[in-house]
Amino acid sequence: MRKPLTSGQHEQGRIYNAAYYIAHREQIKRRRAANREELRIAAVHRERRRIAAVIYAVPPETRAWVAGIYEGEGSIGSRGRVSVTQKDPWILYRLQSLYGGRVTQYDPPYHRWNVSGETARMFMLSIWDWLSPRRREQALPALQIRPTRHLGKNSPLSSDIHRIAADAPPAPC
Repeated sequence: MRKPLTSGQHEQGRIYNAAYYIAHREQIKRRRAANREELRIAAVHRERRRIAAVIYAVPPETRAWVAGIYEGEGSIGSRGRVSVTQKDPWILYRLQSLYGGRVTQYDPPYHRWNVSGETARMFMLSIWDWLSPRRREQALPALQIRPTRHLGKNSPLSSDIHRIAADAPPAPC
């Protein structure tokens, strides 16, 4: 039969259990933080692969044609929304089939193709090489939109944006 514990031994056991509990909680916090970081990095890599797949799925000749359409009829809003307006909607449906987005009819006979957020960013990255310096400067707000809420300002994707911004011409005086 075991001897009963003294009050001092009870206190030592409580202190040991409390210290163990605190150390265990800290270990769990470190694991969760590491898991969040791994998930964030995985999201960045998935995003880069997806953007590359979308950009390079469209042949360069088609991307050059799309850049010409955007140069002539396109616009970009202050929040990065890209739109192209045409009377003849077949061109807009072709853009929709290549990049997604939405084609709407307004003020007949005009039609408009709109993309925003991540889709606008992918669109601009795909036609970047064929844009004029003026259009490149206008496109920078669309490129600075965060693709997902999980990516912070220090994500590897921000380096792509800074590289593209460095290629942009200086603002006219």
